[in-house]
Amino acid sequence: MILPMYFRVVKDIIKLFLMLVIISSLSQFEVNGANAYTEIGGPIISDTTWSVTNSPYIVTSSVEVLEGVVLTIEPGVNIKFHQGKILQVSGTLIAQGTVQAPIEFTSNEPSPEPGDWGNIEFTPTATISLFDSNGDYVSGSILRNCLVEYAGYDSVSAINAHSLLVDNCIVRNNAGIGIYDVGIVTSPARITGNQVIQNKGVGIFTEHSIVTDNVILENQNSGGEGGGVYAEYSTLSRNSISNNYAKYGGGIYTQYSKINNNIVSGNSSYDNGGGIYDTGGQISNNKISNNSVSGPFGDGGGILSLSYSVISNTISNNSAHDGGGIFVTTGLVQGNVIFRNHASSRGGGIFASQNTLHANFILENSAFDGGGIYAYYKNKISGNIISRNTAQAGGGITSQYSTLITNTISFNNVTGLSPKGAGVYVYRADTGDDILGNTIVGNQAPPASSTGGIEIIGTSQVHYNNFYGNQPYDVTIQSSVDISGTYNYWGTIISANILDQVVDWYDDPSRGKFIYIPYLQEPDPESPLPAPLGFDISSQGDSVTLSWRALPSFKTGWGYKIYYDTDESLPPYDGIGLNEGNSPIDVGDQTTYTLTGFDSTTDYYFTVTSYDNEGQASWYSNVVQKQGDNWIYLPITLR
Repeated sequence: MILPMYFRVVKDIIKLFLMLVIISSLSQFEVNGANAYTEIGGPIISDTTWSVTNSPYIVTSSVEVLEGVVLTIEPGVNIKFHQGKILQVSGTLIAQGTVQAPIEFTSNEPSPEPGDWGNIEFTPTATISLFDSNGDYVSGSILRNCLVEYAGYDSVSAINAHSLLVDNCIVRNNAGIGIYDVGIVTSPARITGNQVIQNKGVGIFTEHSIVTDNVILENQNSGGEGGGVYAEYSTLSRNSISNNYAKYGGGIYTQYSKINNNIVSGNSSYDNGGGIYDTGGQISNNKISNNSVSGPFGDGGGILSLSYSVISNTISNNSAHDGGGIFVTTGLVQGNVIFRNHASSRGGGIFASQNTLHANFILENSAFDGGGIYAYYKNKISGNIISRNTAQAGGGITSQYSTLITNTISFNNVTGLSPKGAGVYVYRADTGDDILGNTIVGNQAPPASSTGGIEIIGTSQVHYNNFYGNQPYDVTIQSSVDISGTYNYWGTIISANILDQVVDWYDDPSRGKFIYIPYLQEPDPESPLPAPLGFDISSQGDSVTLSWRALPSFKTGWGYKIYYDTDESLPPYDGIGLNEGNSPIDVGDQTTYTLTGFDSTTDYYFTVTSYDNEGQASWYSNVVQKQGDNWIYLPITLR
């Protein structure tokens, strides 16, 4: 009887044990089943894979991937870090998520904040990303389709790497630099297709790198250089860089880099370079708009460029103290469209020192001094269109110790109590600072002033220019020295009429003489063809009649083209739909023309150009806007 009792007791003990195991398992399932997780920490000493099955991974102490070891993270894995913990990689990290299943590096705090955890740090022994001859990733460390957020605890960056491919990741809300990825000449870093958003430091810091196709948005680097990007010896292309802030270079701060085909908009800095601050680089084919410098003496609203080139960019609606569009020294500025920028002091479109400014379109900018350009020292300014800009001095250009050659300077304005030089204000000119072969027509100063198209303080040589139609005068001499102004065209061949267009010694003996004889009988063929003056418009019923003054020339074969558009007062004017044809309409040598077929609900913009018998065409005349039954002559006012 004793033996069966013994087995019964043993059986009961086993049953109790199994029940305890089941209860324990159920309890564990509630913690690690319904909300299953894997706690990790310490060194990883052999090749390891973090699987989506065991996700999320909770980093309770910092993780170190030892040299020679590979950590692979599967798509869809979530890694949550306790406060201050980091993932340090001395070997290889392969984190390749997918668009549908990204890998997440985030905070384990219930209410996450920037700076909760440390960062992903690659030490000098970590493997770099390797690529084939086409630039495609082959092997080595990689971050692709990852989310990195709320990092930056006691560290300067969320990702700290070298020669790493960071591709198609979201890096946001970190308490420091978003991506710090520095390459070398033979192994550049590659930062491609990422969203770098709202980090409390520069969005991307890099050297010797390729930075392409990223969205870089709302990063704040209040005390430093570069809000969106800081780059040296790098290429930045096809990025959208918007609404970032820094002390210098709100959107981009670069040295010796190429910046091309980016959109740089809405950025701001306190000191210099609202959109871009660049030293020794090349800035080309970018759209740079609505950037600003907030400090009282900050320069370069769109671009501040030192010592290289700014080529073929569209630069608009930027603002600064000096150089609303561009502040540039010792470089080349060529082929840019620069419009509607503003400087509170000098150079609404461009502030330039020791530069070549060639073939730019500088339109509707404004400043206190130098509405289009403020040429500070030893610039060569050639072949530019400078039109419809506004300032108190130098509506088109204020020029110090600079040379102006074959520019069209037309329809600029000066305002204020003491206006100077509606087209050009030459200040402190020196020997060799010549004004040659320009067309300076249709610039406007207040009727009671004694200035007009060009006002000179200095000793410039002024030859082969077209001067006429400036109000109230064509040329004003302020200094006491005589100015050589021979071989210019004045729109008239009567000497007394020319003298009436000049303010000099003959009006005030304290001024020098403008020596204008001999003068040209026809516009100089090497100078830009003048646009028609006196462009006006009237309406009757559903038709409008355009009129303008004939060019003052005795040559045959000259004619005019009417342009119209419905979307903008700036070129191109490619309107369609009027009964007389699509824009432009060649009207031959007529100076009055009627258009019909208007849509009463649409605004229209009109302008006219001239052409000569040698195939040259002028810049556009002033622009008139039809708004219902009202006519508006553009531009209207300073900003």
